Order: sequence, then C-alpha cells, then structure tokens
Amino acid sequence: MYEVNCLVKVKNELGECPVWSYEDQLLWWIDSSIPTLFRYNPQTQSTDQWSMPKPIGSFALRSNGGLIFAFRKGLATMTSPTSPIEWLSWPSTAHPDTRFNDGKCDSLGRFWVGTMDRNLKDSIGAIFRVDKNLESMKIDDGFKISNGIAWSPDNKTMYFSDSPARTIYAYDFDLAAGIVTNRRIFSVFDDSPGNPDGCAVDSEGFVWSARVRAARVDRYDPDGNIERSIQLPVSRPTSLAFGGANMSTLFITTSTLSLTTEDLHKEPLAGSLFSVETGIKGLKQNSFSG
Repeated sequence: MYEVNCLVKVKNELGECPVWSYEDQLLWWIDSSIPTLFRYNPQTQSTDQWSMPKPIGSFALRSNGGLIFAFRKGLATMTSPTSPIEWLSWPSTAHPDTRFNDGKCDSLGRFWVGTMDRNLKDSIGAIFRVDKNLESMKIDDGFKISNGIAWSPDNKTMYFSDSPARTIYAYDFDLAAGIVTNRRIFSVFDDSPGNPDGCAVDSEGFVWSARVRAARVDRYDPDGNIERSIQLPVSRPTSLAFGGANMSTLFITTSTLSLTTEDLHKEPLAGSLFSVETGIKGLKQNSFSG
C-alpha cells in the first residue's frame, strides 16, 4: 500500500507535464487548458504560478536557462516565465488539423513532441524531434492523441502512447542519430476503464503510466505486463515524473476535465498535484539543449 499525498490543492482543468529540476529541487507543471505555468518548492511548500497567453501542450526546461513550450499551435521559447515569447515556425510537415500535445527531452537534449487531432477523430497525429538549432523533423505518424514519451535507462528503447488506441508502443531508439525504428506494441489495454496518458521510466527499466479515467497509476515490467498499481483518490491522473532529493518521489498531475458537479463533489481533490514515495529511483529528466 502506498500513501498518496496531495501536495498542492488546485483545480487544474488539465494538469500536465510535470518536470522535476534536480539542480534546483523544484517541480514545474502546467494547466494546459487554462494556460498556466506552476512551480512548486518542496522545501518551503510554496507554489508560484504564471498565466500563459495560449493553451499549452507541453514544455521543457532549457539547459542554459529558460523554457521551450509546445503551445497547441506553435513552438516557442521564453528566457523566463515573465519574458516575451519568441515564436518558432510551425513544422511544415504537420497536418493542419493537429495541435501539439505531450513532449519530453532525450539525453542529448533534443525535444520530442507529439501532435494530435484537435477534433479527436482521425489518426493524423505525429511525433516530431526538435533539435538544438530549433529545427524540427517528423519522425513517425498515424496517431490520434500522442502521449507519454519516455526512454529506457540504456537509451535503446523509446516508449510512446496513443491514448484513444489504448496502446503503449515501444521503438528501437538510436540516440546518436535521433531516430526510431521497429514500432511495436508494448502494452494494449483490456476492456477495463482508463487510457494511457503521461509516463515515466524508473532506474530498473520499468514503465510507469498514468491511467486517466481509472484513478490509478500502473507500473509495467520491461515485457509490458502490469507489475503493480497505485490507487488514487481522483479519477483523472494525467502525467507523472520522478523527483525529490532521492529521485524516488513520484509526482502526479490530475484533471477536472469533463467532470460534472456531482463528480467534483465525490472527488474534491480532482485537479490537484499529488506525490507518492515509491522506494524506487526514477531517471532524471533531461533539459533542452537549444
């Protein structure tokens, strides 16, 4: 049994993309729908927040300071949460009816970000790689909602989810070349509730996935079998990240999206930021090198 702690009682409509800064010992995350950037300090238990100009798919910290954002309709950088936005070009190979969604950096500091059908109908989403020079390249496509990018400890496997397909995929990953091959099913969900959302990988090579609409987080062994589950007091966990001084704290963002007044009465902590002490070390998140 795990103790699930509510760290920040907020009503995020779509809490997403927790990012642990190991150097600063701070946790960042976003509300994608009511565009807000949050930063939590575990030492002082204080939270800062900044309103953003447009809905956000995901973001990453930059190794030289600042942030890169995948706003839903464009990439941009900021030198600080209060600085002007510097817009980058929309990828020329992106489908016009898509928007950006989940993203994360590999160990060489490239930002990998997926797109999704903004109408939630067709499999027109893709995976893009954003390099240090801020140029982007399409890597793969054929997804409805891109989610949950993560890598194995040896950097030989990349994991990626398509939420409506209820499938977590695995690729062979070439770190030096920045390419993926041999897409295959890592785990496909049964008929029980929940879809795969954000994910993280621990130091033992196990994959942790937020099972949105199912009130739990699952840990998968390297063969794609559920090894354990952590039950949550809210139905919509969205994403997760390891952090804390020992890198064994699992931070979990959640959502109130589409919950009724009755649902919210049953889930008073919906939309909050949670933590769980897992006893298992996670991998440090990478910053963007550009």
